[in-house]
This record gives sequence, structure tokens and C-alpha cells, in this order.
Amino acid sequence: AFAYLAQASGYFRRLEQNTLDKLPPDARVRVLFDHQENRDRFQRIRRLQQKHGFSVGQIVLGYLINQPFPVFALVGPKTLADLKDSIACADTKLSKEDVDYLQYGDA
Repeated sequence: AFAYLAQASGYFRRLEQNTLDKLPPDARVRVLFDHQENRDRFQRIRRLQQKHGFSVGQIVLGYLINQPFPVFALVGPKTLADLKDSIACADTKLSKEDVDYLQYGDA
């Protein structure tokens, strides 16, 4: 799979930095990604951050690249820091349990 918008247009990073509300309600990132399922998923991302010490970006891309099928995450970093974070994701290993937890929660 080729994952376009692999980092959800920065949605989870905006939640982390508490900047999502600075965007207009009709901003693409809000329209496409801001719903309760992703807000709940962000809380699970935070728990995995505490468990593994990964960045939000590493967990988001780690979720994609640790699927049981080949995934190619197409990223579009806006800064050098974003690029470095995306490159670090190549070594991000999430267990099947972590991937399932991100997808389904404690189901």
C-alpha cells in the first residue's frame, strides 16, 4: 500500500502541540481527521509514547510500516526536524499488540 497523507497532514502533531484549534473549522486537516475516533486514538498514541519513548510521528508512521503487508509511507516534511523525525521512523518497531491497540483500543 502507498500511504498518501501518511502523517494525517500533521493532525496528531497538532493535537500534541495543542494547535489544532488555531486552524479554521473548514481547514482540510480538521475536516478529514478531526473526529472522536482519532481523538481516542491520540490518547492511545500518548500511552505508547510513555511505553516506548517514541515521538508522535514515529508512532503514526510506525503503525503504517508495521502492518502485515508492505506499506510505503509517502511523507511531505515541511521542516528539517520533520524530515529527521520521518527518517527515524524507519527503525520504529511496534509489536502486533501495539498496532492492534492503536487500531482497536482495548477491545
